[in-house]
Amino acid sequence: MMESTGRLSRPEGCPAFPSLQISARQRPTSVARAWRAGARLHGGRAASLGPAPGGLGSWGGKIGAGRLALPVLAALPMSTASAVATAPAAEITLAPLVPEQLPVPEELEPPAEEEDATPSRNVFAEFWANYNALLAEKPIMVKSATSFFGFMIGDICAQTIMGGAYDPFRTARLTAFGVLMDGPVGHCWYSTLDKHVMPEDPKCTKAIVMKTALDQLVWAPFFSCVFFTFIRTLEGHPEAALSTIQSELVPTIVANYALWPLAHLINFRFVPSEQRILYINFVQILWTSYLSNLANNGHTSMFHH
Repeated sequence: MMESTGRLSRPEGCPAFPSLQISARQRPTSVARAWRAGARLHGGRAASLGPAPGGLGSWGGKIGAGRLALPVLAALPMSTASAVATAPAAEITLAPLVPEQLPVPEELEPPAEEEDATPSRNVFAEFWANYNALLAEKPIMVKSATSFFGFMIGDICAQTIMGGAYDPFRTARLTAFGVLMDGPVGHCWYSTLDKHVMPEDPKCTKAIVMKTALDQLVWAPFFSCVFFTFIRTLEGHPEAALSTIQSELVPTIVANYALWPLAHLINFRFVPSEQRILYINFVQILWTSYLSNLANNGHTSMFHH
């Protein structure tokens, strides 16, 4: 029997469906979704409607107050609902709703990664990141390596400018000085300056001037003496170290003041503490060219050339 409230009572032999109150104004897709939900409750079986008085239209319920209680007609297109409503219910058989036949949404492919248009830039960035990571982990070793290349390139440039046969032993002596002395000792010296000379404001003008003055008035004469002694010793003439210092120290310091005060003003103002040795080795390529010539040929011939 039909309920007078507009709901659908289940005839005998008809599978039980959940009570549905579906607005007639809802879209067909929303209504069809409700029918599929009811079909799933019965394992996807077909819902064959038995005969009912007045056909499917009288069995399906009533339209009242803008709401439609039609679980069966919900699966049909709205354009054919009126025609189906007049047909006998026994002639309408719904095919089983097989889960495998349900449309499966297509998987979206992930967007393709854009190819980097600047591989050389990435290679340099990766090299710089690895250099800084290794510098933070092993500062003395990395600074010694940079001094090795700085002195080697400087001496090769000096010998090329001078002409004549290339002397690999001379380059080896200078690179040994860079690895054993300039890198590790320079690291300790600049770390000491940064630690003890106005560490609370290391970039102020007073701190920069004080560091530059200490470097040029104390460190430059001392390390120049170390340089000449080291080179003469590797040449097999340690006894000549003192005479070399007496003859070469003054012209060396004079040439030093033509280059390094300005270089260190830039160094202490703009270069981070951990990068000082790297910066100095770039400048030192020019300076090593001069020192290598001075140590091997004497300052007089160097000034004439």
